[in-house]
Amino acid sequence: MQTTTYEANRFTFLKVLTFPADLVRNWFVISSLIKRELKGRYLNSALGAVWTVLNPLFMLAVYTLVFAKILQAKWAPVGLPQHLVDSPFLFAMMLYTAMTPFLAFQESLTRGSGIVLENSNLIKKVAFPSEALPVFVVGYTLVNELIGIFLLVCALPLLGMPITVYFLWYPVLVFLRLLFTLGMVFIVSTVNVFIRDVGQMIGLVTMLWMFLTPIFYAEEMLEQSEITWLIPAMHLNPWYYIVNMYRDIFLRGASPDPVLLATMFGIALVTFVVGYAMFMTAKMKFSDEI
Repeated sequence: MQTTTYEANRFTFLKVLTFPADLVRNWFVISSLIKRELKGRYLNSALGAVWTVLNPLFMLAVYTLVFAKILQAKWAPVGLPQHLVDSPFLFAMMLYTAMTPFLAFQESLTRGSGIVLENSNLIKKVAFPSEALPVFVVGYTLVNELIGIFLLVCALPLLGMPITVYFLWYPVLVFLRLLFTLGMVFIVSTVNVFIRDVGQMIGLVTMLWMFLTPIFYAEEMLEQSEITWLIPAMHLNPWYYIVNMYRDIFLRGASPDPVLLATMFGIALVTFVVGYAMFMTAKMKFSDEI
């Protein structure tokens, strides 16, 4: 019995190492699912795929109108150049830069938690690679983030904010964000097959997660409040690192902090390995549970 368990664990670890090769092999399935999702989402829509651009553009316009014009909110994080501190659009840009990747993450978890149950007919087919489903979900939501970031880059010069060479760090940051997100989707999609309450809880958890991340406020604000105890807890939040690094390259005009980068890489890698191992270990039991 112990030998069988050891062999299974070793097999799972080896599958983690071969994930890139599996990704290439399953790419046709993944890309087909993404195309089907995009077409299905905008089927019978007069504007069609144009909505993928209109949605983030509308969000950017609303943030700018509400926070820059109506509330005239001010936010001057440490390390920001003075010409940006004086910009009336700074708060809206700080919010949009953080919300764009977080909304993609939120949608990935929400959709990913039920992706195995949703595709039970495919799971029961022996030849179907079920591990492609979480990858498809994360890949689909990446499309929305890329469009949102493209609009951000286009809007910054119009709002008096420069485009810098540090934008080239974005592929590195989005890779870390995707690695962490994929690990989380593997975890929640696996657990939800056996404990269906997980799918119901995801909305509440991601909402709480959003407000525990410095998206709507700066870390410096907590230092002047009565809840300074939240600061150490915030440093345990992976999105603390992601949000700060996104703002570093797009708004602060700086490369990501090496400590934040290394920490997030460790968190993302561990999350992915744990999530993928869980999924590959449990996938043989999926057909019995659904």
